[in-house]
Amino acid sequence: SLMWQTEENRTLGNFIRQLTHESKPLLEELFGEINRLIRESKRQLERNQMLYRRAWDLGQEMLRTLHPQEDFSETYKRNGYFSKAAPFRQASYIKMA
Repeated sequence: SLMWQTEENRTLGNFIRQLTHESKPLLEELFGEINRLIRESKRQLERNQMLYRRAWDLGQEMLRTLHPQEDFSETYKRNGYFSKAAPFRQASYIKMA
């Protein structure tokens, strides 16, 4: 019988271990694949965050190089906290009516 006595024992792994049905190997493979996909998604997220940070830093460096007299303050610090941004400056090529 598939009886779970405690809340801690209610995991899919424990459920599969209690199975005696012929579908047990199929379920083990399915849950293994799901766990592998979750791990791969987390790794990909970390890579994407790293690439975003590098692109942001490169963009900030490029702006400072092209316009050294301007103050390009960042909107967010690396730790995620808000920092004071530079005031809006109208670009010389934009004509406001």
